[in-house]
Amino acid sequence: MNTIRIDGKETPFEFEDGSLEGVRNDRANGIQRIFIMGRSVDELGRGRICRVGSVTLPLQMFTQGGKCTKDGKVYSYVRHERFL
Repeated sequence: MNTIRIDGKETPFEFEDGSLEGVRNDRANGIQRIFIMGRSVDELGRGRICRVGSVTLPLQMFTQGGKCTKDGKVYSYVRHERFL
């Protein structure tokens, strides 16, 4: 699973998987929507990974890496090259 740093803490996320038209429009406008993943915990302490929030960040962060401040939080992403 992909991870992004939110205020210095590694947090898993998923890229938005909406309609093809919506994703194309977002890319044309230079933005990327992501879902922040977290843990849902019941009264017995068991939990599961689920979507707990969403945020729209600059597309450039995910293509080149970088840092962005939004809604009082600092989001940073390091792009890792895959070696074949």
